[in-house]
Amino acid sequence: MKKQKNTIKVDPYTVMSVEFDGFPKVQEIKPLIRMILSKYKLSESEKNLNGLTSCLITLKKKIKEEYPEPVTEMQILRHVIDNADTNIGVTKQAAISAIYLAKYSK
Repeated sequence: MKKQKNTIKVDPYTVMSVEFDGFPKVQEIKPLIRMILSKYKLSESEKNLNGLTSCLITLKKKIKEEYPEPVTEMQILRHVIDNADTNIGVTKQAAISAIYLAKYSK
C-alpha cells in the first residue's frame, strides 16, 4: 500500500511575507510583484511566484556574503520596477538590481 503524502499548500505571497527581510505584509508585496509580472508579461502562476521568491532570497543571501551593504528583497523589487529592461529576463534584471544596490546605494 502506497503512503499518501499530506502536503499543505501555502500561498506564495505568504511565503514571501514570512521569508523576506522585515516581514513585509502581503499587501505591500503583491502590488510590486504584479507590476513586475505585468512588465515582463508573465502570468501570476505559482511557478512564476515561487521562482521569483527563490531568486530574490538567493540574491539577498549572495549579496550578504559578497558585499558590505545588505540588500533586502523589497529593495530589489522596487529597483526592478524602476529600472526594468524587458529585453533581459526578470531574474537577470533582479541580479543586476541587487548588485547595483549593494555597490552604489547608501
